[in-house]
Amino acid sequence: GAASSYVGTCTTSAAFSFAGACVEVDECAAEAPCENGGACTDLVNGFNCTCVGEWAGPRCSVDSNLPPERIVLSPTSFPENTFPLPAIDVTVVDPNQHQTHTVSVVSSVPAGVFAALPAGNGTALGITRALDFEADTNDSGQVQAVVRVTDNGQISQLSRDFLIAVRVTDTNDAPTAVRINSSPTNAAAVAENAAPGTLVGTLATVDQDPLDTFTYELLDSAGQR
Repeated sequence: GAASSYVGTCTTSAAFSFAGACVEVDECAAEAPCENGGACTDLVNGFNCTCVGEWAGPRCSVDSNLPPERIVLSPTSFPENTFPLPAIDVTVVDPNQHQTHTVSVVSSVPAGVFAALPAGNGTALGITRALDFEADTNDSGQVQAVVRVTDNGQISQLSRDFLIAVRVTDTNDAPTAVRINSSPTNAAAVAENAAPGTLVGTLATVDQDPLDTFTYELLDSAGQR
């Protein structure tokens, strides 16, 4: 007999195959559209991918990892001439809130004054020695470093560098030397039989604190001479 012919009109916008009846196509089976382990759910004229881990996008092909946004330090101020000092806790603000992070020191001024604490201490920095306000700090009374924070992304590990500053508080430093007549050997001369009250020399004090003033006390008068 003569071959039969069919005219099919499907009443939705779905993807159908036609063989005498309208049959919806399973895109999950036909295309396997979900990548990187994503689970496919067939929909009418479409599909939905449920992605795993940090994969995202319509087909689970997009790495959703973003770098850390900022960091918060605590504490941020230390007294000079004190060691050891407490650790500086580093709180990382990251859009990927489930991630953990590692911190490393890229550079510091003065060099070597900051160090990342060993594994097991969390995300933290340590001060490696006593800080000297006069010798170590900048014009703002701070020591600075560039630290690198790296996340533990499942697909890619992203890093960002941050400039940090820690304030050093000034304390009163003891004088380190007394000079007479600016002589490094503390030598002075006076003529024999000089009259009482003759000026022997002028005292000057070496001190890290340039604004300090000083008083002097004679502890040994050489027999009232």
